[in-house]
Amino acid sequence: MFRVRFRPIAAQTLCESTAGGLPQLSDAGTRARVVRGAGRIQINLTVSGCSRIYSLRCETIDYDDAMPGQSHTAQPARQDVAPSAGKELVNSVRAIQIYTDGSCLGNPGPGGWAYIIQDGDQRKEASGHCTETTNNRMEMMAAIEALKVLAPSRSVVLHSDSQLLIKTMTLGWKRKKNQDLWAELDRLAGVHHITWQWVRGHDGHVENEACDTLAQRAAAVARSSR
Repeated sequence: MFRVRFRPIAAQTLCESTAGGLPQLSDAGTRARVVRGAGRIQINLTVSGCSRIYSLRCETIDYDDAMPGQSHTAQPARQDVAPSAGKELVNSVRAIQIYTDGSCLGNPGPGGWAYIIQDGDQRKEASGHCTETTNNRMEMMAAIEALKVLAPSRSVVLHSDSQLLIKTMTLGWKRKKNQDLWAELDRLAGVHHITWQWVRGHDGHVENEACDTLAQRAAAVARSSR
């Protein structure tokens, strides 16, 4: 499991940690709220109008005393991943399973994205929302956010019920909109070894249904915050 340490510092940067940690966010206006629970840490971030929620299973969480006049913001976090069955999980060559989904209420309208990463016995979930977006952008954002937290050169099977996402990345469907997100997906596809796998939505696939629930909850939060 994870061992994560956060130390209060002035609002600066939430940096990517080892073993698929949190994505890099560099914004003096970033707000981070840490919620602790038994065996789990949840970090709620708000950046440029969009929110992200990262949920990690943790072994222990240590906090240094807050400095006067400062709130808890995250410093580059160290994560020590315990070996599994004598093998180092971080450098394992086995494929990581990623499940993604997006949701939008109105299309365009408030939307949410979510992913689940299963790496052996380690599981990570995250979701986020934007107050004005489209369903396609949320489907793409879910894949982008999941791939961004991985260490480079991982073997990945990415499952999505978005035919647009899967067939554009595998069959070269014409890209009519969202060029910024397609460019980022291309970049990430060059970093990892990805198998793009389509799954039928709302068809009883356990992880797809779980992602759908997370994404819909995130979209509902976006709607309530408008």
